[in-house]
This record gives sequence, C-alpha cells and structure tokens, in this order.
Amino acid sequence: MNCKPFLYFILASSIFFACTPSNEELLDKAYKLGKQQKYDEAIKIYAQIISRNNQIQLAYYNRGIDYLAQKSYQQAFNDFNRVLSLQTVGDFHIRYNENPITP
Repeated sequence: MNCKPFLYFILASSIFFACTPSNEELLDKAYKLGKQQKYDEAIKIYAQIISRNNQIQLAYYNRGIDYLAQKSYQQAFNDFNRVLSLQTVGDFHIRYNENPITP
C-alpha cells in the first residue's frame, strides 16, 4: 500500500491549519490596530472573526469601540446591541432594543 499521497495530504493539511490564525490571535491583532488608530483595518479583522463565529461578544464590543472612534454611531450602536443580545444570566437572556437603528 502506497502511503505517500496520504502523508502528503496530512502534511499539507497541517501546514494550512497551522497558518490560519486563531480567533484569539486575530482579536489581539485587531485590538493592537485599534490602539494604533488603524480603525478600518481593525474593523475588517473583527468582521472576519464574527464571520467565523458570530457569538464572540468581544469582537462586537471592540468593533463598536472602533466605530465610535470613527464617529460611526449607528454601527457602534448596532454592535453594542448585539453584545447585549448575547448576554445571558443563568437561564435568562438579557434583551435590550432588539430593533437596532437601520440606515
């Protein structure tokens, strides 16, 4: 049995997944970009994180902070509302303004 193709597949897969940054690494990178006032770049990274997992509250919160810094109040408001909608206390969900401002 020839195992070379299988081994090449395993090697290629491990290289691919090793090169893909984790959400934690992306959060750190975006946070640092925001601190450097590179808000557009940070917002794009937060959007990437959210597209991977739309339950990560910190991505919405930090993106909202960056939107505030850009005076994009509507987008910031929507992100902060999303953070609140993801909050839970025991078996209860905290809900606040489920109808965010739309353009």
